[in-house]
Amino acid sequence: MESLKGVASGAFPAGKRQIDERDRARLEEACRSFEGLFLADLWKNMMKSARALGGGDERTYAALEDTAVEMSCESLSQGEGIGLWKILYDQLVAGLPDREEKEN
Repeated sequence: MESLKGVASGAFPAGKRQIDERDRARLEEACRSFEGLFLADLWKNMMKSARALGGGDERTYAALEDTAVEMSCESLSQGEGIGLWKILYDQLVAGLPDREEKEN
């Protein structure tokens, strides 16, 4: 316990604490979710345009198609995705407050 004494008392220099890993994980998940939603919307709009060009506006299985697109895009973004989530994450992680700022 003696080795943790300095950590508990706030022995880190001001502004030098590490960002909480939970915050990083939550931010990464939010960025991945955003990428999935963006891809799903893009894919749905592309399918809508293709149907309009082909003259077939009838969507017998619209709900099933939408669900399949959303699931596919979510799966894609949980893997490597297209890289949009990583760009967002890198930009936003710099703005996360230090733990010290949160405690005040």
